[in-house]
Amino acid sequence: MRLGALALLSATAFGQSSTGQSSIGPSSIGPSFDLADVHASARVANPYMTGGALRGRRYDLRNATMLDLIQTAYGVDDNSKIIGGPNWLNTDRFDIAAEAPQSTSGDDLKVMLKALLAERFKLVVHNDTRPLTAFVLSLGKGKPKLKE
Repeated sequence: MRLGALALLSATAFGQSSTGQSSIGPSSIGPSFDLADVHASARVANPYMTGGALRGRRYDLRNATMLDLIQTAYGVDDNSKIIGGPNWLNTDRFDIAAEAPQSTSGDDLKVMLKALLAERFKLVVHNDTRPLTAFVLSLGKGKPKLKE
């Protein structure tokens, strides 16, 4: 399965409410974060994502690229399966600090992250399957010529 990032980031993607935090709101379908703050990461020497676990009610993701966020939210195991989108998907980094409702499951956390990406970055994805070129190793004519 491949995900195509069709539309990402309008000019207001980095925008926050005046308090720096805002609620996803009851108009969202499914579970949502009670509060969420998304902002650009400060430049660091170690350019790898950290966090992504729920501790109590606090969910923190630090130094994550948009590809990292999409992989986390959609459960994609390899970012080569994410195609399309602007050039900055793998360069610009973001921090997410959010507060989740009590007893939030891992599946609910993914749904909440998807909703956050859709709201803040205007992320739209399209699930797609495509044929890929591959090699097949098969038995040739005659007996195998391998010796013990």
